[in-house]
Amino acid sequence: MKFRCPQCGSKLRKSRTKTYKEKVQKALGTRPFRCMNKECNWRGLIKIKSFKEIISNSESKYKLLFAITIGIILSYLVYKIFIGFTK
Repeated sequence: MKFRCPQCGSKLRKSRTKTYKEKVQKALGTRPFRCMNKECNWRGLIKIKSFKEIISNSESKYKLLFAITIGIILSYLVYKIFIGFTK
């Protein structure tokens, strides 16, 4: 599937996912793309799967559940560390 830049119409290439937020968005069926036109340099997310397609794929369900679980655990640990120091 070929995607075109929404601003200039040039070809897009996939960007690498680096942050936790981008990985969750990837599990939800969107992908980060970047315009190949150096003058435009558009970056953004493009939806490549519908929610129905994501839910029907059991592997994606487990990836999403894992990402949410890790997020909850990390937020709990950060909360305990910072609240623990103030008491």
